[in-house]
Amino acid sequence: MDNNATMQKRCERRPIGIRDVLRNKRINHTRAKCERICAVVKTVFGSGRVKVTTVVRTGVKMMFTAMDYNLYQLCTLKKKGIIQ
Repeated sequence: MDNNATMQKRCERRPIGIRDVLRNKRINHTRAKCERICAVVKTVFGSGRVKVTTVVRTGVKMMFTAMDYNLYQLCTLKKKGIIQ
């Protein structure tokens, strides 16, 4: 069994087995949490590419992007009524 968390694809004219389907679901459950964060950062905040050149400036920019995402998530949870 692979430990690299790569999803299995079917071959031509041959579907994947039930174990691979369950494995893909497990991988997808973990991946979806991270993919949403990346999608929001890229689309809402426009930080898909960093236009600063030094490592320190990139770290500062991504730190502010992470704080922005946390505030955005807080507002989303407040709108849904999960938190007051």
